[in-house]
Amino acid sequence: MRALASVLLEQQGKSINRSLTGLVAAVEQALVLLWRHLSFFISTDSGEQQQSVRGSLSMPSQQEKDTLRSDASIELPPLLTLLAGLKLSNEEFATASNHMSFIQMLVRSIKDLVLRDISI
Repeated sequence: MRALASVLLEQQGKSINRSLTGLVAAVEQALVLLWRHLSFFISTDSGEQQQSVRGSLSMPSQQEKDTLRSDASIELPPLLTLLAGLKLSNEEFATASNHMSFIQMLVRSIKDLVLRDISI
């Protein structure tokens, strides 16, 4: 009976680690997408944007970019702080360490992008 319980617990532990790795990868991908969109819409000027999309899209005005930055600077810091403080156990960290390092870098990059030139 103990052997069966041990096998079941080991299988469940492996399943949880796979799920955790998948969730960490999903968070990483979502942060990359968020960072690229914010970077594109906040930090480029209108001329650069027009050249990059060849005029096929209506680009945001400076007022819209300022509004986006302002809204992001209010909404994102609590989430980014939670992500920056995310701690995994040694076993969990071993399977997701590359993702976690990249997530920490993305959190810093998004904070820098959103909070740059904002006087608090």
